[in-house]
Amino acid sequence: MSLPFRKLPLSGLRAFEAAARHLSFAAAAHELGVTPAAISYQIKTLEDRIGRQLFVRRNRAVSLSSAGEKLAAPLTDLFSQIARLMAEVSMRGGVATLEVTAMPSFAAKWLAPRLARFGMAHPECRIRVVASDELAGFDHTSSDVGLRYGPGGYKGLHAEKLMDVTAFPVCSRAFMQEHAKRWRSPADLACAPLLHDETSLIRPGLPNWGLWFEFVGVRNPDANRGPVFDSAHLAIEAALAGQGVALALGPLVQHDLKTRRLVRLFEAELPSAFSFWFVCRPSRVKDPRVAQFRDWLHSEI
Repeated sequence: MSLPFRKLPLSGLRAFEAAARHLSFAAAAHELGVTPAAISYQIKTLEDRIGRQLFVRRNRAVSLSSAGEKLAAPLTDLFSQIARLMAEVSMRGGVATLEVTAMPSFAAKWLAPRLARFGMAHPECRIRVVASDELAGFDHTSSDVGLRYGPGGYKGLHAEKLMDVTAFPVCSRAFMQEHAKRWRSPADLACAPLLHDETSLIRPGLPNWGLWFEFVGVRNPDANRGPVFDSAHLAIEAALAGQGVALALGPLVQHDLKTRRLVRLFEAELPSAFSFWFVCRPSRVKDPRVAQFRDWLHSEI
């Protein structure tokens, strides 16, 4: 028999949800601003209330019991829904906010130049962009949707591929005009100032200069020459400043190529092992704001 809302053990449910998400009473206590002993007490009271163990307790670790696994994910979703409802009823001027998390490079170079068009089409919805390289799990963030560059397979999330990605060399127009006579074939870039995205050097399958030279058949180039930047965005900005040639992901330089701030060198495109993805909680797929934003993304692409 269901309990009246006023009798639900809300403190115990909140403590359990946080502990289940972290699989740690200490981490849950830190998040909620209480002591681990308080978390333990709240969960023990909740277990006594329902007559089932929610955690399997070991010396220095806890894991969810079968009852805990059944309760954890739906409860996290319910608390997220409550948070969204609170945000909606407290919004000013009748404008709802959709929070979008995206990798910094994609947020700056692809999303930001286009957002005004979404605002004109949907003035009733304000977008808040959070630039982050962390994978969007939505368990302990306020984000509604995520735009990610990765291999896919985002367990527990609804994911749609937005676009496949290739990489090709780009530089500023002034830099190209200064060096154009030397760059008659891809092999000539082996002597050019190369700009590197650090992520591509440590993640297998991501386009980097060594792979691009191999792709176009240039043997034994000095592909490690030149400065390394900790994001693709910074490498592109360096290219815009006339510092050298960047191996850019196509979607990140569309706007700069269109406005002629960057010039593409050669037609060879190196495929990336990663694609750009739209992700959200499965329960949010049909949310009107999420659906509007997703449809707008596909129309832009």
